[in-house]
Amino acid sequence: MLLSTIPKLRKRIKSFMSKVNVISINECWEWTGAKCDKYYGQFRIGNKRIQAHRFSYLLFHFEIDDTLLVC
Repeated sequence: MLLSTIPKLRKRIKSFMSKVNVISINECWEWTGAKCDKYYGQFRIGNKRIQAHRFSYLLFHFEIDDTLLVC
């Protein structure tokens, strides 16, 4: 990863986490941001939308296979 992308990544993570209500690390985290018609949280990266639960998985596990069921 280029060093110039790190500030942008930090900004995205901070923006994402500002839309998450964390009561306890051991409980479900509530998404308070935008939701799509199926009531799933959505997060925008540039002009691409990603479901919030998938972005969260990526954030904490660093990779995700498109075939993986993340809920």
